[in-house]
Amino acid sequence: MLRAISISIAVGVVPTSALAQFDQLLKGIQKEIQKIAPPPSGASSGTNQRGGLINPERIEQMCREMFIGLEHEVRQDRALIDKNSIASEFKVADLDQLQELFFAEFRRRNISKTFPHADFFVFEFETPLVNTLYQSFLAFPEPEILAFLIQLSKSQDRQFKGDALMALSFLHLQAPKLSVNDRRWRELFDEALRPPIKNYVAYTFAARVSLFGELGAKSSANADRYLIEASRHESEVKNSAQTRESMAHLAGNYAVWDNNNFAVVQQMTMKELMRVEPSIAARYAKQKAQFQSMAGLDLDRLEAQQQAYAKRFPQTRAGKMAREIDKINQETANIGVTLIGATQGGNQALGELKSFESLVRKEQGDRAVYVANPAERDAFIFRLAQKTNALAAGKVDPKATQLFVQAQEKRYQAQALLFTAQMELLNDQSGGGLLAKVEPMKQFQRAFVSSCQLSTKWELAMRSRDIPAIDKNKAVAEVGSRASMYKDD
Repeated sequence: MLRAISISIAVGVVPTSALAQFDQLLKGIQKEIQKIAPPPSGASSGTNQRGGLINPERIEQMCREMFIGLEHEVRQDRALIDKNSIASEFKVADLDQLQELFFAEFRRRNISKTFPHADFFVFEFETPLVNTLYQSFLAFPEPEILAFLIQLSKSQDRQFKGDALMALSFLHLQAPKLSVNDRRWRELFDEALRPPIKNYVAYTFAARVSLFGELGAKSSANADRYLIEASRHESEVKNSAQTRESMAHLAGNYAVWDNNNFAVVQQMTMKELMRVEPSIAARYAKQKAQFQSMAGLDLDRLEAQQQAYAKRFPQTRAGKMAREIDKINQETANIGVTLIGATQGGNQALGELKSFESLVRKEQGDRAVYVANPAERDAFIFRLAQKTNALAAGKVDPKATQLFVQAQEKRYQAQALLFTAQMELLNDQSGGGLLAKVEPMKQFQRAFVSSCQLSTKWELAMRSRDIPAIDKNKAVAEVGSRASMYKDD
């Protein structure tokens, strides 16, 4: 899949470690650009804004690589889900109610400085699998995903185990009403911190616990120590993964580091720590100066470039694609509303949707949005469609069939534009290059993951209603012609 590249520089590490991370960053950028090079000219696809090609098969493969299609695996048989494992962590008597219960808990925001919300830690895990499972559960909570996270938390693989323990700990903090006990989050967190497990997000979270003192003893010294440990562990994992990749014939565990991990939480925690501890800030400032001298990188200038790009973004090709994506997603949602409204009980369901959208708007706050990610709204629409039997199995009338097809075509178009926009960001070397585009890249990636999640759900629903498969080539070809019109102002 097209991965958002890890491009955050942690200035709180020792200079040699920071330089090594920067070197890995540059190699990672080159590797990722090679991955998304245009396919052969004979491929059946649309053209992108640079004259390349958009391959629908590649986009579909990217979605499947993210492990969002759990229904395609053996786990689709609910009889195989270990219900006892879910009951050991959360009080959910009826699995059919799990999604509704968790969605209600996910609306809790600004829980604490230490733990603002579960999505604060999206893409903060070491492994691509747990990162995807965690984000997928937040976007569309299902028993299959939760049961699999619980299974991984008992794994013999220490890397998977540590990540899964922390993912579950965060879910307990987000949904305390569903937790089997009010200390369960702490039990899982403590286990992730204990040797022989070493886990990046556990160290980062431990730093936040120590810094703010809301969930444990307050200690700036411990916060500093855990941040250093997180950076050291990150370097060790990356070096190990690089070594194993070049010596794949050797036996042993293969350490991985997900390139979607931007180390955002670590840096935010570090900034908070420096505000309250001048002596630590002075030490980091010295290390930062040494790092900049060795790496040839001015971090203050980079921050200014990031701010400048944020202002310029609406006038860029990627910014214009983001607006087109938002338009397509709204059109798709409108079709879902039409399908729901035509069912018995549809008017009441649409009233629920209106109330929900109002609540989401209030919770949006002042956060900068580069590309809208309507995952929560679209998941809510899908749930309403299930609730009103708009997705009931069996034959469907021609008008509804046409609406199902149109909506799915638009989902594929949005995915293709999200792919193209990410490629645009990767290739745009202006104003600081890719390093100045951390946040938009992250948002485009998250939106792509969510889009894959929902399109898979609707594809299965359409299959159950005997609706023919979508012509993805046709849908993507239209996107290619649209994308070619976008120009920087």
